[in-house]
Amino acid sequence: MAELPVPGPELTPGRAAGSLDPERIGRLVPEPVLDLLATLWAAGHAAYVVGGSLRDALLGRTAKDWDLATAALPEQTVELFPGAVYENRFGTVAVRRGGERYEITTFRSDHDYADFRRPHRVEFGTSLEADLARRDFTVNAMAWGGSGRSDAGATVETVLIDPFDGLADLPPFNPDHDVEPLPSAVALWRGEIAISDGLLISSPEYARGIPGSLKNALDWLVSSEVFPGKPVALFHASERGVAMQASLRLILETMSAKLVESAMLTVPLLGTQTDAAAIASDDAHADKIREALKAYARFLA
Repeated sequence: MAELPVPGPELTPGRAAGSLDPERIGRLVPEPVLDLLATLWAAGHAAYVVGGSLRDALLGRTAKDWDLATAALPEQTVELFPGAVYENRFGTVAVRRGGERYEITTFRSDHDYADFRRPHRVEFGTSLEADLARRDFTVNAMAWGGSGRSDAGATVETVLIDPFDGLADLPPFNPDHDVEPLPSAVALWRGEIAISDGLLISSPEYARGIPGSLKNALDWLVSSEVFPGKPVALFHASERGVAMQASLRLILETMSAKLVESAMLTVPLLGTQTDAAAIASDDAHADKIREALKAYARFLA
């Protein structure tokens, strides 16, 4: 789904639909893993839970083999955890907590694959997004965590990072496949909707209708129990997309969504060649977006 950038330091761009409460996700993470993250954060290093364990936790499955990714170099990670072992040239450090073994790997980008699995060359870096980009499935290219503390005693704000839009993994809707066990991407999508407080949807118009990817995502929710009554607000970037807006409203009403009229917003951006920074610096646009978000927050409170 498309995103409408929103200004303000308290807002972070993420998936436009099914936004998850990072604190709720934190309650799914085992205490030893949280302890590892806290140690890295206290030392000023960004650190995140990544990969299949996060995916399984969001799906309500029993997660194991929790993996962490960090901006700390392997040597820095070893210094923070007595008894840790720097295992390989890929930047992985093994740490034991409570009898369990956890792997903490430095953010990296991979190069020159020969066997389509192990890279011949890796480069360590500080970009979480570059690290996630090398992962095999977009449902695995998600991370939960935060940046390191810059001041002693400061609180780390945790976030869910999904830069590659896991909705891209949803298969074309087929009612014959809408049975247990669901495709993994569908189960994850429904799980995200189930634990979200509401949805903000921003979507372009395509051929006077809603894009197929958005319709496909909604189709996978029609028969579920997680969507009816879910508060939904729509953000539009063009006043000309009336056909799409009407179609989307009809679909959402049919699905028993709770449309939050006070938070509906249209910002006239068609033909402006603008970007997120320009929108944020435009007082008129920024004020409208903030007011809509405040109205949405009041509705959810």
